[in-house]
Amino acid sequence: MAKSIFKLFILLCITICAAIYCFALEGPCIKMNRYVYDFGKIEKGETRDEIFMLENIGDEELIIDDINSSATYILAKVNSKYISPKGRTLLSVYFDSKERPVGDEAAYITIFSNDSSEPRRNIPLYATVIPDDKSYNLVAKVPRINSQELYSKIEKGENIVILDVRDKNSFLSRHIPKAVSFPRDLFESGSEKTESILNGINKDSSIVVVYCGIGYHSSYAAYKLIVRGFRAFSLDGISYWTNSGYPLESGAVNKY
Repeated sequence: MAKSIFKLFILLCITICAAIYCFALEGPCIKMNRYVYDFGKIEKGETRDEIFMLENIGDEELIIDDINSSATYILAKVNSKYISPKGRTLLSVYFDSKERPVGDEAAYITIFSNDSSEPRRNIPLYATVIPDDKSYNLVAKVPRINSQELYSKIEKGENIVILDVRDKNSFLSRHIPKAVSFPRDLFESGSEKTESILNGINKDSSIVVVYCGIGYHSSYAAYKLIVRGFRAFSLDGISYWTNSGYPLESGAVNKY
């Protein structure tokens, strides 16, 4: 109990010291109304913007040298690059979902300034791209297959191609035996790797089962495959497969 109180006391002291340092800091100093932002759900094709308040709480002029984005679909610009002491300006950040795949997105913008305490400040940004209304209705009609049905078909030796649309690290951690790593972002961008995999699938004799964690991203990918003439199904998800006690593999990426 005494140790816990001591730790809390030390933490409180550090917090107070940090606050005093910030207020006593000489020179320019950036203060923002938020240091991380989640755009929430954005319909594919939509552009969303958010305004940040940027304040100079220092005693010298703050100069914004540059603002960079970690992703091409994020654009940021500031109203004024020169902010007097106690002055404010607005920072506009735009998220363009037009070229992004359906699913979660994470990026950041970096503010470069003459703030000596933090001349390079990263602002994390998050969003979830969802299908537009038309695509959503079509995705809802994608044929489904549950883990028990898939396992039964595998045991019978049916000709099945299993595509894992999660990211590579998730695939390496665990995946359904004989599944092929097929990251949705590469598929959406038409990469040579995913196109090579699809070109090797016989549309007449094979069925394609697509899976992700719980069946959301796989439904959208399966819909895209159906549009291209494949007999595709969306699995209920690797979480259901795992909970059913069916076998899993880990390690190197399988090649089709």
